[in-house]
Amino acid sequence: MVKYSLIDDVKSLLPVKQRFKDFVSNARAEMDLVCIDCNPSSSFMTVCALEVASHVIIPVRPDRFSVLGLELLDAFITELPTLKQKPKLIIVLNGIPRSNYDPAVENILRSHPRFGGLTLSTPLYQSSLLAANPSYTGFASDKPGPISAWSYFEP
Repeated sequence: MVKYSLIDDVKSLLPVKQRFKDFVSNARAEMDLVCIDCNPSSSFMTVCALEVASHVIIPVRPDRFSVLGLELLDAFITELPTLKQKPKLIIVLNGIPRSNYDPAVENILRSHPRFGGLTLSTPLYQSSLLAANPSYTGFASDKPGPISAWSYFEP
């Protein structure tokens, strides 16, 4: 997929963009929820995802640089001329420590005139279940433990 971000000829990318839109449209016909995980960049694939998105979930860590990144992403989405309908933003505080937490940045975000009302009330706390570990290669669902990550998704 990265190769499409390296192509400058917009005309040659039109069939790729249409195929992506058709893929998402077909997925929506069969599923209740379609999630596309993208880098917060202005790449071709990110723009394709934004053009088909109804919502954008934005994880924000409790630091000033993440709030700045949120403002930049919001400006990018707002000013993107190819968006016929702007997706609804949903902001979730991510990686919140369970102890010794300074809520100063969270308070700034929650009182922000644009983002305060878009921020979910419940944050995602730090968890060792999904934490990266340099000595482990694999998926979080494969990690041993009292509760398998996949048990959350089984009916």
